[in-house]
Amino acid sequence: RKINRKKNQLKNERLNNAIDNFYEIIHVDEVDRQMRGILPNIKVLTLSTIKYELEERATVAKLLFQPLDKLYKD
Repeated sequence: RKINRKKNQLKNERLNNAIDNFYEIIHVDEVDRQMRGILPNIKVLTLSTIKYELEERATVAKLLFQPLDKLYKD
């Protein structure tokens, strides 16, 4: 029992140290913005659309991002 108790105590200490270290390293302003519910700029969140010069490339790109279910419909 003592060994298990000591093991759990050390595990909790390591976890707490890791959490403390994380919050010391992370950018404090970003965390504050997130905690206040301020969302990042929409331009950052939206994916850019790529225009392909060749129609074949556009077709291949679309096929790569389709779920596999659609490819095997009979």
